[in-house]
Amino acid sequence: MLLGGRICRAEPAIESHCLAWAVPLLSLKSPIGSADWRKTENGGNLRARSATMESMPLRSAAGCLAALAFLHCVLGQEAHTKLRLHVQDRDGNPAAVERAELLLVAWGGSRRIELATDAAEVEVTLDAQWLRSRFDRFADLERAYLLVQAAGSASLRSQPFAWIGSGRENPPGSTSIEFPGSDPISIVEGRQQEAKVVVRPVEERFLELRDSKGEPMAGVSIRMGMFWSAANHCGAVVGSLDFPVAISDSAGLIPAPDGDFPYALEILTPHVRFRDPPGLPVLPPRLVSDLKSGRNLLRLERLPSQELLARILRSGQPAAGEILIACIAHCPCGACCGPIAKAGDDGRAELINIDAFHPAAYEKVMIRDQEGAVVWQADPRSWQAGQTIVIELPSGIP
Repeated sequence: MLLGGRICRAEPAIESHCLAWAVPLLSLKSPIGSADWRKTENGGNLRARSATMESMPLRSAAGCLAALAFLHCVLGQEAHTKLRLHVQDRDGNPAAVERAELLLVAWGGSRRIELATDAAEVEVTLDAQWLRSRFDRFADLERAYLLVQAAGSASLRSQPFAWIGSGRENPPGSTSIEFPGSDPISIVEGRQQEAKVVVRPVEERFLELRDSKGEPMAGVSIRMGMFWSAANHCGAVVGSLDFPVAISDSAGLIPAPDGDFPYALEILTPHVRFRDPPGLPVLPPRLVSDLKSGRNLLRLERLPSQELLARILRSGQPAAGEILIACIAHCPCGACCGPIAKAGDDGRAELINIDAFHPAAYEKVMIRDQEGAVVWQADPRSWQAGQTIVIELPSGIP
């Protein structure tokens, strides 16, 4: 609609609704009742072209009321920011969409919102108001992703993008969404846009697990997922589309679901960690990486175990019953420390709660007094195999 040089854009459904109750008023005799109301061929604008007025003042207020009612109805509607994706294969044929989602990341958590799909199309509303009504952490929103899964095709995840109205977009009122293998999509607030994304056929890919000598590592449990966030205070994966836990076969191979996105790989087998690439210093050991088709070589290592040779003394005498506490290395939060040994009658440390001692698994071992204060502490990663550690506790401290 043209009003004072301003074009008001409204959705066809809104225009029809407004006309439905404004036009009856126009049926009353009035100069404005002869106005020429026409819908433009582009399907999005209405223009009111004023007819020649027979006389002034108006003989009836009905026409004025009708015009004002229509303008209020249309202008009162917000223009939505929408994107319609046309999903195609590499030959340009429509690809049947099985699922589409928004993946949202806010500090300490994430959220998945399923989107409406229609055959080979996905529609997403990108308004701040729309998302606020569905995500109570909008004020903390850091980034968003779009995920598209089409039949017979590899899953496709966009690069992270800033939500319009979140205060993180640059410049304000616009953002850009980019999928692997497709052109970037520039989004402008208040516009309804269309774009195409291209999916590719599914390809086989594997994890190939080997030790530092190049030998296959069988029996290693790996948890895999499509990764998008580890943004919480413990550094744990809070944004991941998890796949079933898999165990490497005799050749060290694990099939991996195909997709164009980074993978989160976590080792669930105790005392095994990533060596090359080294992975992240967290627990469980984690590697975030893209995977190519075919085999993806990962070198792992098993942490060596050794006999715990330690004597706990006080004033040169065995300190029977003293507890040796160990704290797990790279433990982000939670129960990271616990008892692993107890001094026998001769003061020698005897394992409890664990079957074997892996010094590289711990960042420190310690002894506390009855009040919980640390009275002795050491880093076991420097201890040599066969070395006896003599722990002399301060006298007079129970």
